[in-house]
Amino acid sequence: MKKVFQAQLYLNILIAVIILINYHTVKDWIYLGILALAVVVSKNKRISQLINIVLIPMIFIDQVRNLSDILIQHFSQLTLLIF
Repeated sequence: MKKVFQAQLYLNILIAVIILINYHTVKDWIYLGILALAVVVSKNKRISQLINIVLIPMIFIDQVRNLSDILIQHFSQLTLLIF
């Protein structure tokens, strides 16, 4: 189960960087900070569990929505496939 959280965390960081290239919003910088904090505190079990269970899925859902918006903007002819 821990490997799933780690994979999702690194995927979140990759998506955050892609989003920050296109959009420079404060919310995305905060998300990237939370994700970096999650990597740093991964050894502390209680704080890591809190971040992995509460924050990472919430950030992931928002980032996937933002990434799909970016993909639709750049590849408008593939809109049906992206959905």
